[in-house]
Amino acid sequence: MITRIRRTAVLAAAAGLLAVLPGGVGVAQAATARTAAAACYDGSLQAPNRDTGPIETASRVGQKLDILTPVHNLDPVARSGAEFNIVIDAVRKNAHVPPTLWWRMDNGPWHFMSFTWRPGYGGDDPTWQSPELGLGTFAAHQTRTVEISTSFSSGSTKGFYPGSEAFETAPCEQVGSGIQGSSGFTYYYI
Repeated sequence: MITRIRRTAVLAAAAGLLAVLPGGVGVAQAATARTAAAACYDGSLQAPNRDTGPIETASRVGQKLDILTPVHNLDPVARSGAEFNIVIDAVRKNAHVPPTLWWRMDNGPWHFMSFTWRPGYGGDDPTWQSPELGLGTFAAHQTRTVEISTSFSSGSTKGFYPGSEAFETAPCEQVGSGIQGSSGFTYYYI
């Protein structure tokens, strides 16, 4: 028992010393890492799921379909490095002609969204996937709005285009799934 107490005391003293040394990996840094990890959870960036709502429908080439997604930071602290991406199911679609998407945040400037074709493997559907798109910082309990404007070109395949948006913050990418919020949607091109 005495040996155990001495080891514990020595380890605690060493950890305290490392915490104050420049560049050392100390208890304070480890505690901060644990706190950040604990704050990264599914739903901390909340977005409504539109999977069961009305389906945005385009009946002609170039018709714009606009959806607004309010994203709410549920945390009492700011979330920096927020980003999102979009994945659209491409089953039985022309791999070379994804829908045309533009996006903006809080009525800011519009940005074109590029996609990468991902063929389906092992029974998974093929998809178009956007890169991670930066949304900036969410203040504590702040709600910001992502607006997406979608249209189809003459080479687009008619049919349903189910998709999802995933929201996360850079510090949380390595914790669990990394996704803190998501929203589903479906477009229909007839």
